[in-house]
Amino acid sequence: MLPWSFFNSGSRVVFGFISPQVALGAACGFFIAVVELALG
Repeated sequence: MLPWSFFNSGSRVVFGFISPQVALGAACGFFIAVVELALG
């Protein structure tokens, strides 16, 4: 059984790593959608 503080800090590191990746992916997807709309 892991201590809660260890699990909390671990999940914080994981979320800190995943969040920028998700934000970057969403930004790229939005940019591509805008370009496709512009090009028609």
